[in-house]
Amino acid sequence: MNTVSLHSEEKSIHIQIVDSMPEVVALLEDNIKHKTKSLHTSILGKLNISETKKHQLEAIIDKQKQTWKRILKSQPNFNYHNTAEVGILFSVGPISKILANKVNGKAIAELSNGIYGVLRGLGASEFQAASYIKALQNDRFIIIQRESLEGIDKKHFSRLYKY
Repeated sequence: MNTVSLHSEEKSIHIQIVDSMPEVVALLEDNIKHKTKSLHTSILGKLNISETKKHQLEAIIDKQKQTWKRILKSQPNFNYHNTAEVGILFSVGPISKILANKVNGKAIAELSNGIYGVLRGLGASEFQAASYIKALQNDRFIIIQRESLEGIDKKHFSRLYKY
């Protein structure tokens, strides 16, 4: 019988609220400059689409995809979902696949409390998860970063949202 040892690096999750798109871009450019192999970044935000523009949704989504491709300098995982918590939510990065997973035929993001549940699963407290949802509702962005504890540059994460 062969025995195999599996070692998993300890990971750290950082979730922060960012007020504006220029701040998101600045943070992502900083991430790209300091990027380590172990850093994974995801972004959540609300698409403000009025009832009159819903027929233009496809064009708006295509424009968003191109914007994120330009910012990240690569083809990102991009998804959008009509959520009960936020409205139309977009996700960029690894979290997109998680939110798109289906439970009983519905994407996790589209389930009641789906985003809240994912945030709690990432380690956010009830208060923090509710605060992140409220931030999304108020047109702010959420940046989620996962990195091995050994690779964290403390100075790089100095702008974390504090309670």
